[in-house]
Amino acid sequence: MKKMRFKRSFLLLFTFAILLFSCSKIMDDLDFNKFAQIDWSPEYAIPLVYSEFAIKDFFSEENQKFIKTDDNGLISLVYQSKNLSSDRAEGYFFLDDRHFGHTFPLLIFPSVNPDTITMEFSFTFYSSSESKRIDSVFFKAGAFSIFGKTNLNKEKASMKLTSPDIINVQTNDQLSIDLVLDNPGGQQDWVNFSANESLKDYKLSIDPLLSGGKNRIRVISQLVIQPDSNPDLSPYEIEINGDMTNMEYLDFYGHIGYYDFNLVDTVEISVFNNSLGGAVGFGHDALLFVVETYNEVGVPITIEAQTLQVYSPFTAPYYKDIYLFGQSQPNMFEILSPTPAEIGKSIYTRLDFSNTNFPEVFLSMAPRKLYYDFKANINLSGDTTLQNVLQDTSKLRFQTTLELKLYFEIAKLSIQDTVDFEMSTATLSTIDYLICRVNAYNGFPLNAGLQIYFTDSKYNILDSLIYDNDIRIIEGGKVGLPPKLKVEKPSHKTTDIVLYDSRLERIINAEKLIIKAELSTTNGDLAKIYDDYAFKIKVGAKTGINL
Repeated sequence: MKKMRFKRSFLLLFTFAILLFSCSKIMDDLDFNKFAQIDWSPEYAIPLVYSEFAIKDFFSEENQKFIKTDDNGLISLVYQSKNLSSDRAEGYFFLDDRHFGHTFPLLIFPSVNPDTITMEFSFTFYSSSESKRIDSVFFKAGAFSIFGKTNLNKEKASMKLTSPDIINVQTNDQLSIDLVLDNPGGQQDWVNFSANESLKDYKLSIDPLLSGGKNRIRVISQLVIQPDSNPDLSPYEIEINGDMTNMEYLDFYGHIGYYDFNLVDTVEISVFNNSLGGAVGFGHDALLFVVETYNEVGVPITIEAQTLQVYSPFTAPYYKDIYLFGQSQPNMFEILSPTPAEIGKSIYTRLDFSNTNFPEVFLSMAPRKLYYDFKANINLSGDTTLQNVLQDTSKLRFQTTLELKLYFEIAKLSIQDTVDFEMSTATLSTIDYLICRVNAYNGFPLNAGLQIYFTDSKYNILDSLIYDNDIRIIEGGKVGLPPKLKVEKPSHKTTDIVLYDSRLERIINAEKLIIKAELSTTNGDLAKIYDDYAFKIKVGAKTGINL
């Protein structure tokens, strides 16, 4: 069985007739005996094509991937968007650098024993004006730095700073920094100090009841003074400053505030790429529009379709909006997110928007493209009491699927294509006439009409193939009863097309063929396309050779 792309192969038959006129055998179906005898030079009957086309043969190789068959053999065309993805969470939610400071007055009493003074303060990681909140965070990087000064003039003095809210996850020890405050000779000078500790492998956990409020981190200092004979130069004070910098997190629990990002794509509906107009009406549940998300970001996410429309370059108004919930309703929906217990997991959401106005849009136009711009809103409600959970690598992945089950009715769907054409002048001079006989067996429920125009290189029309008003080549097969709506009997038609030398002379300068076809379902009714449908075509030509 010979297979070829139907939309181009049939249109080149006449070129093949001229190139293959030396063949002498013709297939049994192509019976030219009933033609009126023309008193011209010898005649040659030439078999040109014996082909059978299944549904896949009507699609180019790159479009084969869109074809899907269900268990009953019903064909669908499935168009998916790109697998879009947000940035990793660390790309938009940061732990900004934080500075803190506190000054303590020191009351020192003479003593012959070491003296320990314990002081405590806390600082706010996020200001009260911010909507963010830290419950806990696991650090993968960062620095906790301390610097300051004191006018304490003690020969031997030291201070240990500890944060009970920052715990090493491996040793379970609190973060602590030891500082030396020695002032040899008891000079009346400021003693400066500084130190830092890596936050890697530490966990920050904040208990508002212990720290004095949300986002507050406690620091406890223990000042140890050894007795000496240095003079009393009080009043004393100690100034403690600190920074938390270059912080990166592995896991975050709390509230990250509001963020948004856009998911934008264009889906090519290639089945209508050659259409010039017409309408396609789909049967019940034949058109499926699905949004799928895989979400690792444990925050409430509301998705808003800022743009959701289809486009046809030939049918006004060219663009039409798609309404997910009705024209008066906002195009917004929520997706599932990981709970605190599911941190690190990807949570799947599938939303079926098949009950949109998609069918009405396809009925009024044959769109070529679907445009969308979905805006993902994080924490849109503004409820800061909610707990968000995320990891540095957390992402939102997003994809749309438009499935067109070939269960439809078509009304005068016009399609057009263009192919190159060339006819040899030398060959033309030997031909008096050319007759093509087309035997077609249509197993599809589609009426097919065809016209071919011969044009020059600038697409100026020189002639057409068919002169009469009836351009229908063959009717669709007879369709059975629902619910299957399957073709019970293919239709058959024989068509003869005659080109005399006068017409051949007009198309000798043709360089292009413009093919216009018009498709309609049998009787304009609903029909289904199954994978066992076939279109069989047998074509032969008879030429009169001018010797």
